[in-house]
Amino acid sequence: LYYTGLFHKNDISGDILSPVLTFIAFYYAFRGYFLDEKEKKFKIAGFCISAGILGWFICDLLWGISTLLLNTDPEANLFITYGYSSINLFILVFLFVSGYSKIRRWNKMQFFLDLMIITVCTALFAWVFVFDRKIERAMLLQSDPVSMLSLFSDIIIYAWTSLLIFSTRKVREPLYVYVVAAGGILFAVVDFIYYYEYFYGKYEPNSLLDGGYVLAFFIIGASGIMRSRTRIRVAVETGNAVNKWFFGKEVLFFLVPVIFIVYKGTQTPYFYILLASITVYYVFTNYTQSN
Repeated sequence: LYYTGLFHKNDISGDILSPVLTFIAFYYAFRGYFLDEKEKKFKIAGFCISAGILGWFICDLLWGISTLLLNTDPEANLFITYGYSSINLFILVFLFVSGYSKIRRWNKMQFFLDLMIITVCTALFAWVFVFDRKIERAMLLQSDPVSMLSLFSDIIIYAWTSLLIFSTRKVREPLYVYVVAAGGILFAVVDFIYYYEYFYGKYEPNSLLDGGYVLAFFIIGASGIMRSRTRIRVAVETGNAVNKWFFGKEVLFFLVPVIFIVYKGTQTPYFYILLASITVYYVFTNYTQSN
């Protein structure tokens, strides 16, 4: 019903159903990552991810009250607009607290290589597709510090989540780990697109873009359900775990230059920068994993 309303641009159904669905996602995230968690450190992380979704629910609820009952412009309410932006901080704390203990055990060289390639891919993607290789578009961020911080936090969320996935070598993580990572990455991507549309005056409330936020929270909530039903909570982790061969998760990095070819062609110098970076990454990753 919610997505049907978005598709038909029905603002009333969007304003009513969005907070309802977000609250459902909050309940299952709170239950799976906070109530059912025994370890204090991960309980703090669970509280943060739950508080982030709950904050979004409160902002959605206030948005609906403003439009449906008060007939006021919710975008003029700084509490609502800044409230949406603050959700990024809760997700960041969740990722750092839940992922730090894992990263301490990892191979430092492999961690650096993964960090390098993810940073290069993310930075070039943002520069080419978001700012269209124009410095004046990037300078627009200076006019809105809150939006600038939110964009940087989206990049960190995307990079950190990718590190937690790609830097895990030959380790069987529970399925809910990959599901919550998918929800976090989807949130970062959707939020990045939102700020792109916001800066260029293309954003429309209760569009399919808003549905992307709800879907991200629902995926996180679903991972909370899966976590509650997972008996083995902690995967076996070894700092020197290796792949059988380097053609594993890393093959996804080849999708980045493919996207550049499809949308920008091979003439752009950024394509060759990507190709060189990925080649260096594969060579040193193969060496690191073999040793």
